[in-house]
Amino acid sequence: MHNVVHIRIDEHKQENMTTKFDIAKLKAQVMLGNTEAMYDLAGDYLYGIGVEIDIVKAHSLLEKAADKGFEPAKRIMESVFANNGQSTELDPEFKEEGYEMVKAMSQAADKGDPAALHLKSFARLSDDTDDFRFYRAVKDQEQACQKCYVPALHSLGVVYYRGKRIKGKEQEGASMILSAAQQEFIPALQSLMGISPESAFDILERMSKKEDVDGGVYSMLSRFYLNGVKVDKDEKKGLELIEKAADKGDSEAIHDLAIIYEFGQYGVEKDLAKSIAYLEKGAKLEDAQCMNDLAWALEKSEDYPHDYNRAFELYRMAADKDNAMAYNNLGTCYKRGIGTEVDAPKALECYQKAIELGEKNSSYWNLYLYYMDGVCTPRDSVKAVEWLEKGDDAGVAQCTYQLTKHYMNGDGVEEDADKLFFYMNKAASMGFEEAFFKLADCYRYGVGTEKDGRKAFEWYQKAAEVCVEGIADLGQCYTYGIGTPQDYKKAAELYKIAAEQGNAQAQCDLGICYRSGEGVEKDPLKAIEWYLKAAEQEHGGALNNLGIMYQHGIGVEADPKKAFNYYKRAAEAGNADGQFCVGLMYLNGHGVEQDEAEGVRWFKEAAKQGEPDSMFHLAACYNEGRGVERDVAAVAYYLYCAADRGFQPAIDAINRNKIPRPELPQ
Repeated sequence: MHNVVHIRIDEHKQENMTTKFDIAKLKAQVMLGNTEAMYDLAGDYLYGIGVEIDIVKAHSLLEKAADKGFEPAKRIMESVFANNGQSTELDPEFKEEGYEMVKAMSQAADKGDPAALHLKSFARLSDDTDDFRFYRAVKDQEQACQKCYVPALHSLGVVYYRGKRIKGKEQEGASMILSAAQQEFIPALQSLMGISPESAFDILERMSKKEDVDGGVYSMLSRFYLNGVKVDKDEKKGLELIEKAADKGDSEAIHDLAIIYEFGQYGVEKDLAKSIAYLEKGAKLEDAQCMNDLAWALEKSEDYPHDYNRAFELYRMAADKDNAMAYNNLGTCYKRGIGTEVDAPKALECYQKAIELGEKNSSYWNLYLYYMDGVCTPRDSVKAVEWLEKGDDAGVAQCTYQLTKHYMNGDGVEEDADKLFFYMNKAASMGFEEAFFKLADCYRYGVGTEKDGRKAFEWYQKAAEVCVEGIADLGQCYTYGIGTPQDYKKAAELYKIAAEQGNAQAQCDLGICYRSGEGVEKDPLKAIEWYLKAAEQEHGGALNNLGIMYQHGIGVEADPKKAFNYYKRAAEAGNADGQFCVGLMYLNGHGVEQDEAEGVRWFKEAAKQGEPDSMFHLAACYNEGRGVERDVAAVAYYLYCAADRGFQPAIDAINRNKIPRPELPQ
């Protein structure tokens, strides 16, 4: 949605600003080794400004400047000359499609034409342009502003108002944007809406009453009525204005209507068919956003017939218009063969192009998956981590958080608890919600940092505001007095909230509350009820607790076989207590046929997780030769393993029998 700027260049209207004397001065500076002079003189030879065109001389001057480390010279060589700047001939594509246009624009700018000055330098006003070219662009825009050229007034006003590269001119920038908007320049009105909505509304209202109104005016005006800014909220009128804008072919309004019907906003019923119809209309107008969203619907929607070939073509067309998200989606098409053949190099190229165009969140993540999931290229976790690190540097919180998993598992990097904590803390500070309770866990258990119950409690509180896991963990803080006074009633209340939302850990913990009567009235039947809900999700702790209830007849008739079955499920789910209980039942033939060797096997599984009772029983088995051959060294080893974890029976056995600590583990 932009005003069309018509440029009429009259080559005889003004004399060139670059004179022979200017050229002579540049040549003198070149002889003194001035790289900026080399760059400027090269441009003069390239486009015939003050001198005859000489492509070879232009290349030679740029090459000298580049050799001296002048980056702008290197960039222009690579973009203008063939073989990535190595040839003295122009790049064929640039020669055919761009050279004559740039030459005419450069010559017109040298004559002081404001439109040419604006177009020549507009793209160089971005924040990632090097200082040399940025400030040259500002100078060109200032010259165009002196001739009252409205697009330049707006562009330079935005630069001043942002205050990123030029400080102290923010108010002047706002005034320039207002001035351009008062002259009914649509892009300036768009900018003004974020600076002074009241001023923008007054101008838009005035413009809307004219004949042949630009659709963008209706589109912008609609936002005031939809959001109740400056005027009373009136969704009906807002929608009427968007529809007027769409009828005039305003692509932004067409896209807005597609979204409104897709999600049923502003009182409109959801209607996917209408949404698609608007996207089709926008696609016919070659609007990149509409083409990308239409392709997404054709590829992904479960409520609309898939057409992968057309989706691919629409992504490609939108990408050709430099739509960053379309490049990202096109990359996935090439990676997975959606509507096209699998092409790993093109997938990689598309993801990287999306990043260049500013689409960071999805593209850095997709580049991580490109190397991680092995879909179109062999899995390479080292390169995958490198892209996570780049995403982290770019401020992509999902990449920052994912780094914690690699440092936890040693995948692509060495295991490093300190780095795990560093990235977890960073992700949480960036507002990545999943990191909240994980960071709390770090403080609770001392992973990569000192144990700190108070900080753990604070982060669990934050997690509780955004996820059910946080609510469950906050309940445990009140149960065990982590960073807060012990409060069983408060703990049970939190467990119940999380349990009713289907959190298995909270269901298990609530069952414990009912079994023990902590925070609630003791009720074994309710305990079993909540254990069963958690057991449906194969929660190891709940399965183990059900085994205890059936083994000891708590709330149910004692049933050793059922107890064994629940213990076995808990053990297979990785629960250390369940593994110990299964081992004990096999060892003694309780609820299952006796199998001492199988009992020892399960004790060892539990011991790997640090379960001390299993270690103590393993020592007993090696001492008595139950399920294993007798082994005095193994007895000492497992006794000390259990004792080091504070298991009192093991400590007593060591002291009673005066068993020395073994030198080497078995």
